[in-house]
Amino acid sequence: MRNGDATAARQRGVAYLMFLIALAVIGGVSASTVGVSVQRTRADAEEALLQAGEEYEQALTSYRGKSANAVVGGGPKRLDDLLKDPRSPSPRRHLRDLRPDPLTGSDEWGLVYYPDGTIAGVYSLAPGTPIKQTGFQPHQAAFDKAQSYSHWVFSAKAVQQAGR
Repeated sequence: MRNGDATAARQRGVAYLMFLIALAVIGGVSASTVGVSVQRTRADAEEALLQAGEEYEQALTSYRGKSANAVVGGGPKRLDDLLKDPRSPSPRRHLRDLRPDPLTGSDEWGLVYYPDGTIAGVYSLAPGTPIKQTGFQPHQAAFDKAQSYSHWVFSAKAVQQAGR
């Protein structure tokens, strides 16, 4: 009888050990899956940031192109000016709506200014290092190997002045 009890106890011990090993493997696989999922979500948010940034670049370029003093600045005083250009007697929209920062979810962006105090560009206030390090559009070559999202500055492109 004692021999049977010892065998049963040993079998329960082995079964318990196998259960713990299986649990550890499942936990490890789950953790790596969550890590990959978080990484993918962040990469998707970076792509959305690049898209939103492109829209701001185009709007800032359009606004600046309509400015009489585009050589020294000529950007909007506020981002809201891209929605309804205050310099125009008729409604002029350079942007349909202000896009939130896809990484932070906030409507607040970091701003870069011209010497005249008008807005030259926008950047994300998100902390961290971008996942994407290469493969940008030619006009975004400065984004390569950026150590911070604040280095991804979306600004007005140079405006060609007529007659120059």
